[in-house]
Amino acid sequence: MVLSAAGFGIPLSWHQDEKPGSGHRLTFTETLKAQAEGRLIRRARIPRFIAKMFKSTELAYVSDHEMHVYLSEIILERQRAADKEDRSDVLTNIIKGGEEGKEGLPALDVSELMGFVNCAFV
Repeated sequence: MVLSAAGFGIPLSWHQDEKPGSGHRLTFTETLKAQAEGRLIRRARIPRFIAKMFKSTELAYVSDHEMHVYLSEIILERQRAADKEDRSDVLTNIIKGGEEGKEGLPALDVSELMGFVNCAFV
């Protein structure tokens, strides 16, 4: 919950009855939880065809895909609204810091931002 609010600017409550959005299999909350729980499974590099045999290992792979989709959506939304909203979460600050023209460097694209977020948070 702290990671979601401070890192991504998405406050969560303990009791959410949300349903996955369009094009998603998991909610954002379920995705974060599965990412935390499946960390060891992903590091073991279990092949996908074996992972599909077990619910816990399949969930780790599904959550990877879901996190990629959610992060892409969040980053694109924040890039569009960067000047309109005053947010203080880490992700928004990373996006603002990677804008074109800052210190003479080119802007970071979505894949670069996602790579940084994956290293920092996930």
